Amino acid sequence: MSCEHGTTLFLPWHRAYLYFFERALQDQVPEAALPWWDWTSIAAHQEGIPPIYAARTVIVLVANHLTLE
Repeated sequence: MSCEHGTTLFLPWHRAYLYFFERALQDQVPEAALPWWDWTSIAAHQEGIPPIYAARTVIVLVANHLTLE
């Protein structure tokens, strides 16, 4: 699968890439999930980017539980 950065196909390509990446990840770890931020939600428009997405570094305490450093 080639990368579509810089083209009009980037957004649909990226969505499909993440979908298939998550499926492959779940083949190895069934409960795994990629975090995502719903930028279309009312809360997102009121609160902005969640701190975990804006942090320069994060520490993984337990699988899939992150904390800011």
